[in-house]
Amino acid sequence: MSELYPDVDGSIKEDFFSYRAWNNLGVPAQPLTQYHVYEVSSQPNNWAAWINGVLQFQTTNNTVTYNEEPMLGQSQSRYFAGDIAEVMIFDRALVEDEQIAVGSYLISKYNLSQYATNAFPPTTPTNLIGIGISPYQLNLEWVRTSTNETAFDIERKLGSGGTYQEIGTSMPGVTNFVDITASPTNQNFYRVKARNYFGDSAYSPAISPPSVSITNWPSAILENETNLIIAQAADADGTVSNVQFFASFSINNPFIGIATTSPYTVNWMPTMEGDQSLTALATDNQGNSQYSAPVTVTVYLDSNGDGIPDYLQVKQGNDPINPWIPPAFNPSDTNAPIITLLIPTNAIVVH
Repeated sequence: MSELYPDVDGSIKEDFFSYRAWNNLGVPAQPLTQYHVYEVSSQPNNWAAWINGVLQFQTTNNTVTYNEEPMLGQSQSRYFAGDIAEVMIFDRALVEDEQIAVGSYLISKYNLSQYATNAFPPTTPTNLIGIGISPYQLNLEWVRTSTNETAFDIERKLGSGGTYQEIGTSMPGVTNFVDITASPTNQNFYRVKARNYFGDSAYSPAISPPSVSITNWPSAILENETNLIIAQAADADGTVSNVQFFASFSINNPFIGIATTSPYTVNWMPTMEGDQSLTALATDNQGNSQYSAPVTVTVYLDSNGDGIPDYLQVKQGNDPINPWIPPAFNPSDTNAPIITLLIPTNAIVVH
């Protein structure tokens, strides 16, 4: 590995633990003649470098390689004309929380804020919104207002009296996070903040996507007949605008219908028998949305439209197309019934 820090044009070029010839970081905004934290990470298909926690360069074109005789502070033909206060080497790439912990420690230990070009916390993220993408999955999106963050922290709490807990982080410049443990019946609150080595931003305004669940459906759902489906929805910090209903079997058009007032109901006429999954998607007046937990129902065939599933009539020994109807009771009729046995075509009569 070798390094030009800086090259004659003021840019940084290096190949730290990389098979690539050179990674050109360009001319950084941070003066290299001032003390700062420089970080570099080499992984398979990922190479990146930061100054004071701000990403300078990243590429997925990387193959990790090692120099058996590395030299610190010397390139192929040049020496590093500066001071190195501390070197920390790890045998793996650090995750966001670890990277910030190490960077903040070094900034504080050597009082590097006084030398940094951008020595202030990032500004507050705005326009946080939660969009339901599937049952139990919520995509959180926000607007980035800073250029110097090293990560975004996403926090969630249960109910207005709950305690916020971090559920994840995202890399700088990445303005979304998918919560894969979002319970659709909970009143969850979310907030996000940006942070860097010099401090944290304020939190974004909190949001609470609507909670929703399917509560009522017929005990026997019949194909090609109208079935009433009911859902309940609530919103902790606004109002529910609408609830949409979906069925899993209708692949080309899973949408069943939409309700805009409570109770949220829809009439569903399935056209295919078998097990189906019903879900509801509630949207509030702020644009937040969330799916309900799926409800599995069985759609039965009713060939003659008498409201009785075919399988029950077959189970009773009946013909669903032309079910036997017992004669009406007549007390004055004393004649014995006439019973006719029909021999099926091609049947073999055994005497």
